[in-house]
Amino acid sequence: MQLHRTVGAAIVIGILFVPSMTWAQDPIARARPEEVGMSSERLALIGKAVNAEIAREQLPGAVLAISRRGKLVFFEAFGHQDKAAGVPMTTDSIFSVASMTKPMVAVAALTLYEQGRLLMDDPLSKYFSKFADMKVAVMDAKKENIVDKVPAARAITIQDLFRHTSGLIYGGRGTTAVHKLYPSSSSAAATTMSGAEFLDRLSTMPLLHQPGMVWDYGFGLDVLALVVESRPHPGSQDRRIHAVEPARARRQEPHRECRSNARRLRLWPWVGGSYHGRHRAHAGLGRRFLLAGRNRHQLVG
Repeated sequence: MQLHRTVGAAIVIGILFVPSMTWAQDPIARARPEEVGMSSERLALIGKAVNAEIAREQLPGAVLAISRRGKLVFFEAFGHQDKAAGVPMTTDSIFSVASMTKPMVAVAALTLYEQGRLLMDDPLSKYFSKFADMKVAVMDAKKENIVDKVPAARAITIQDLFRHTSGLIYGGRGTTAVHKLYPSSSSAAATTMSGAEFLDRLSTMPLLHQPGMVWDYGFGLDVLALVVESRPHPGSQDRRIHAVEPARARRQEPHRECRSNARRLRLWPWVGGSYHGRHRAHAGLGRRFLLAGRNRHQLVG
């Protein structure tokens, strides 16, 4: 069960996410990995994995930051900020960002985990029984038609929702017959369905992958948010679980700090286009944002 303890204790921000503080300027205390129960050797394997994805041209670059027990133990840049211009990625490169409710949901769910009110191995069907008998799509060679549906080899778990291995995918991230059945994105689902309608629809959809087998960015955190919302709340304020209102008074700071166009990441296209959101952030702010939720609204630095 070491994995579960590590998930609860470590805050990992990164791949293709954010960066304005350099290592020397970072306000979060630093430590050697071994000082907080982590392995330098194992952390180095993360860098190898990221570099392998860059070599395969799956991403141009990344900034990865890992903190544990309030200490920063890993903070590195990989690849290019602008590959065409030969500009390397740095730890103060600036990214366009989206899906910032996902880290809030993760902090809220991990708080429930620490309280013993939500377990990583819990099946999703424990909270929403309609997900008890999910099916996985079998498609033809061109993936244009669903030719069969087979029972899921195991249940979708809470951990699957956290790590995008549930098989519940975004329709807008592919062109297969299964993708065409799903809402295109979180925002598309939120503007057309209630939470109950959303769960009803997802529970009838075939999964693209067997649970736990493939990482595929999708609706995991959306469903996890509804799991968190469904849990009994001892007090009227507990619904927030100390995660959804960190440092509200300083909410404009990322915009002020991230105006530099010279440090912005050159966008790569994906299926359906490129993301050109107006929100920008960097790795230092990303860590501080999550630590604020973990530290009961106290913004470090």
